[in-house]
Amino acid sequence: MRTAAKKARPRATPLSRPRILRAALAIADTAGLEGLTVRRLAQELGVTAMAIYRHYESKDAIERSLVDLVVGDYDVTSHDDADWREWICTTYALMRRGLCEHPAIIPLLSKATYAGSDAMAVLERVLCRFGEAGLAPHVATRLFHTLMAYTIGSVTLRSLESLHAGARGPRAASQQLRERRLEFARGPRSRYPRVVAAASHLASHFEGRHFEAGLRAIIGGVLAAPPVRSGRCAAESRISLPRSAASMPVSAPVACVPGRDRSD
Repeated sequence: MRTAAKKARPRATPLSRPRILRAALAIADTAGLEGLTVRRLAQELGVTAMAIYRHYESKDAIERSLVDLVVGDYDVTSHDDADWREWICTTYALMRRGLCEHPAIIPLLSKATYAGSDAMAVLERVLCRFGEAGLAPHVATRLFHTLMAYTIGSVTLRSLESLHAGARGPRAASQQLRERRLEFARGPRSRYPRVVAAASHLASHFEGRHFEAGLRAIIGGVLAAPPVRSGRCAAESRISLPRSAASMPVSAPVACVPGRDRSD
């Protein structure tokens, strides 16, 4: 008796939060955040939008988790440089690498929190290393945030330029370097003599070795800086507002309110 052999259907991979995030990151990398929608995500995963919502309440919740995903992927603190300064430079260089390879998540940094387990673990490890080096808590937090601001700013400028150029890869990067150098060098020397003279240095500012040199300069500067006094910021006190602006109520930044250390 002849029996028809039934082909076994491949078992579908169960939908899970990690699978959703991986698909979301892939979409963001290729189409940007504007291309990341729950509908497109569901299509990529072969499920319904409602199935996505069973794991994440909104697209915003998915986006907030993407930062933590990238932080975990690059495992930025799992290295063993003996010197704490070198350890910090390696850590932030790895952070920068992760952001450079996934530039779409840069806008999400403003709404990301340290609630994610990977991001919180990085913060804890960095502060622990600062503590082992003998840094007081207020100095450690000031250094952490200053280095983060520098890293994010570096990646943002580099990514904006890459988006403007519309190309990627080593050859494209080399072309961008030449174009930047020419752009600065073409300026009228009579009007911008220092810009023209520094063209090659300005053009190569985005390269990794200059970024790491900046990290070391920041570390040295923060450690050598005098203690920050509570009260009004010195720079803020030197700013004279127009009369129309001076008459308006202005909320003081948290870092400058009396009784608070600017490093808090």
